[in-house]
Amino acid sequence: MVSIPTEPPVFYPVAYQDEDYIQGMKIILQPDGTPWVEGNLYLFSRAKQYPKLSAETLGAEAANLTEFMNVMLDHNLDHLNFRGREFERPTYRFKAHFKLAVSRSERGAGGVNNKIRAVIRYYRWRMRYRNFIPAKPPWKEKITHISRLDRHGCTRTREIITTDLTFPNNKDESSDFIYDGGKLRPLHKFEQDAVINALLLVSNIEMLLLFILALFSGMRIQTVLTIRVGNVIEASADDTGTYSISAGEGFLVDTKYGKKQSIQVPGWVHHRLFTYLQSDRYQSRKAQALDRDESEQYVFLSKTGKPLYISHLDKDKYKSHEKGSAVRKFIRDTLTPLLKANGHHFTFSFHDLRASFGMNLVDERRELLAQGKIGYLELIDYVAKRLHHSSRKTTMSYLDYRRINEMVHEADTDYQRHIMSLVEN
Repeated sequence: MVSIPTEPPVFYPVAYQDEDYIQGMKIILQPDGTPWVEGNLYLFSRAKQYPKLSAETLGAEAANLTEFMNVMLDHNLDHLNFRGREFERPTYRFKAHFKLAVSRSERGAGGVNNKIRAVIRYYRWRMRYRNFIPAKPPWKEKITHISRLDRHGCTRTREIITTDLTFPNNKDESSDFIYDGGKLRPLHKFEQDAVINALLLVSNIEMLLLFILALFSGMRIQTVLTIRVGNVIEASADDTGTYSISAGEGFLVDTKYGKKQSIQVPGWVHHRLFTYLQSDRYQSRKAQALDRDESEQYVFLSKTGKPLYISHLDKDKYKSHEKGSAVRKFIRDTLTPLLKANGHHFTFSFHDLRASFGMNLVDERRELLAQGKIGYLELIDYVAKRLHHSSRKTTMSYLDYRRINEMVHEADTDYQRHIMSLVEN
């Protein structure tokens, strides 16, 4: 089976999109080329639910169901036949399909569990809305309780229903990494210095600016690359105070899952962005860009005027749905080789800059904590707010990381001034 994007019928006026038009909706085709009716009805129900799912989430759901049906096809199984013994039932056969790869750590349990949960959602939908009654249980359920820290640092417990289809998490909880929307490794201060110096040697002002923006705000790549001209203010070159950029639902700047955020960016970073926007280099790129209100124009454009990351709000305006591939290619093909040539043999991803920012925040206030000027909960709350964490458990991982990997760093403000001096020279 294949999953393909649907297109409006030719007679449908594309300029008019009513509430039933779903941008990026996908359908699943059977081997004979006909639509899989029940699967597509399920996808449609997911697309119409509130809060609205992103196109990426809907696409992943379609891909997961397609993979499930292909496994059924490979084993000549009817995915509605639950009459057999437990290991013969479709849901258990799908789990067994991944068992060896997960046990060998060739596949992450988290990713596989996402596929299995998509299948569970599909069956629950069929049982609830399509009168499907399995001959025998498709899985076993149990009620369990999970605990998490709330925004005040207090433990809250909630009840969840789990099944025996998912795998125990096999991710490496190494103290060398932080798990914050992925497996991240904070760069040590000398590594951050090396990255900035390498960027200065390359003389690519766009890359220098977007790396600095991520390192001193904690923005994810989709947020950094979708900031607009109207988000940048005129500030002084030595201003270490912070000024907010609004992002997420209701704003032009993308965030993970559209979560509303007010992101604090140092004044000196604003200054450098503002200066860049006045440059002939940026004006040349903007002249080739899609015509739009100046305040809504992307800050980070390619040489041909294309955004380095297409906001979810603009997907219907561009043929390609660029998601920052130029940045990843730059790290792989330019920055990493240059670092190695200068004797620095570490590797990193752009997302590691977010973890580096988080650790810089912790280091900045550890001295205040040691002096008793702030409390432990105040430290947690401060870091959580700056990184926009929903779970305090994620924030705690930053504090645990520093406690386990004890190192002495200068205060963040001093480090900002150090980087500013590098950029000036």
